[in-house]
Amino acid sequence: GRGVLWGIAARLIAEHPLTGIGLDNYRLTYGRYLSDDPQPETDLDRTVHSNNWYLETVVSVGVAGALPFFLWLAALLWAILRGLRRPDSTPLQIAAGASLLAFVVHGLLDYFLLFNATALLFWMLAALWLLFDSARAA
Repeated sequence: GRGVLWGIAARLIAEHPLTGIGLDNYRLTYGRYLSDDPQPETDLDRTVHSNNWYLETVVSVGVAGALPFFLWLAALLWAILRGLRRPDSTPLQIAAGASLLAFVVHGLLDYFLLFNATALLFWMLAALWLLFDSARAA
């Protein structure tokens, strides 16, 4: 379950706090933490991830890589929350902002950036929001 996967992520973060273990390596290393056997099972599912966007990010790139991303994400969220309260927001702006907020909440229970279509949608929505936000500021 998620509790086990999150616990493994916490152990990996504790072992490699500054730089992490590298992108997409959680799925290759989680098996050794499932049992006391030093040789992990070779038939483990290699598509498993930590089921948390934020934990997976820190596991992958450590605090050094996660901090700039989290700061950018916080700034994006602040801009979205500020922008959605404006009365002149268009339906497309509202849809882009609400979609990004859904990604952020969903990230608490899943890691979706490994899937090209989902990752592409996230980054396109972020770019769309930033385009709206910069046009509004101009």
